[in-house]
Amino acid sequence: PGERARGDRGGVSAASRASADAVAMALGGGEDGAELREAMLGAASYGALGAAGDEDVLLESGPGDLTMAGRRGAVVARLGRTALSVHDSLGRRLREVMLEDVTAIYLRRRGGAARKGAAEHAGNGGAAPARGDGAAAADTFFRDESFEDDEDLELVVVSFPPAAGAGRSGSSSCCCCSLPCCCCDSAPDPFQVHREAAADLVLTSGTPDFIHAWEQGIRDAVAGSSNYDVCVSRARRMLVFVSPASGNGRAVKVFHSQVRPLLEASRISLRVIETNLQHHCTEVILASTISELDGIIVVGGDGMIYELLQGLKNHPECAGGSNIPVAIGVIPCGSGNGLATSLSVQQDRPLGVDTATMAVAKGMTQDVDVWNVTYM
Repeated sequence: PGERARGDRGGVSAASRASADAVAMALGGGEDGAELREAMLGAASYGALGAAGDEDVLLESGPGDLTMAGRRGAVVARLGRTALSVHDSLGRRLREVMLEDVTAIYLRRRGGAARKGAAEHAGNGGAAPARGDGAAAADTFFRDESFEDDEDLELVVVSFPPAAGAGRSGSSSCCCCSLPCCCCDSAPDPFQVHREAAADLVLTSGTPDFIHAWEQGIRDAVAGSSNYDVCVSRARRMLVFVSPASGNGRAVKVFHSQVRPLLEASRISLRVIETNLQHHCTEVILASTISELDGIIVVGGDGMIYELLQGLKNHPECAGGSNIPVAIGVIPCGSGNGLATSLSVQQDRPLGVDTATMAVAKGMTQDVDVWNVTYM
C-alpha cells in the first residue's frame, strides 16, 4: 500500500492520471477539460515537489487516498529524499516538511490529543510535587500505544524548521575569539532562537494499511536522509540535569524556552533535575537505574559533564566506566563548552543550543573515548 505504478510522464501515478481523465470527461472534454487535466497531471509530476527539486519520488498518494487535518477534501502527498510535500488536486502546495527538520513520527487514534495533551504530567494537576531533589518542574511522560489493524488512525509528523531569517546554518561568535560562547555580554547572544515549532502535519486515510505504509515510508526516508542513526518513531525517556550557574545564570531560562518545548513535542519523557550543590549530579546518577533511560542530557558546561561521568564511572551498570549503556546529550550552556565544540567540529555542524537539541531529539549519536586519569 502507498506505492503507485507510474506512467510515462515524469512520475505521474496511474491513480492521478485516471482522476485527471475523469475530470476532463465530466467537463465534456474541450479546451477547459484539457487545461484542467494538464494542471492535475502537472501537480502529480516531479515539478510539484518545490524545494525538493527533481529528486526521485519515494512514495506518492493518489487522489482520495489521504486527507490533511485543517483542510477539507482529499490531498496528494509526495515523499522525496529530502522533503515531504502535500498538494491539493490542482497542484498547489499546501505544506512542505524538510526531512532534516523532523523530530517525531507517530500514529494516534483519529482526533487524539495534540502535543501537550499527549503528555501525562506527574504530581497534582501537573504541578511538581515537593520533594527537594532539585526538580525544575513537573516531569512529563509519553508512551507508545498499540493499535488494532483496522483502527481509524492518523499519522502525525512533528518538525522544527529554522526560524524566519535564521537560515539552515550559522552560530553566534564570541567578541574575542571565533568560538561560540557566552563568556562575555558583548558577544551576540548564543542562545538566540534558531528554530521554531511548525504546526504538526496530520494525515488521515480511510484505509488503515495505507496510514501504516506512510508511517514506515516517512520514517525510513528520515533515517536515510541522515548520516547518523536516528530515532524519531518511538517515545523515549531521558534524565535532564540543568546547571543554574552555567551560562552566567541563563541555562535554566534556555532550557525552558528552547530545549524543553522541542524535546517534549518530540515525545521525549523528561525527568528534570536542577543541580543545587557540588556533586549533586553524581549523587543523582548513582541512585538512578540507568537501564530505564534512553538518554541523559546535560544543560550546562564541561564541569557538569565531568560530574556526570564520575557518577557513571562508579555506577554498577556501567562496568567502571568502560561500558556506558546510555547516550549523553550535551546542550552547550557553559562558558567554554569544550566538549560540545569538539563534537560540532567533528560533525561539521554549527555549535548552538538549537543544533544540539535537534541532535538529541533525533537520537543522533557519536562514539567518544573516555579516559581515566590518575594523579600521582
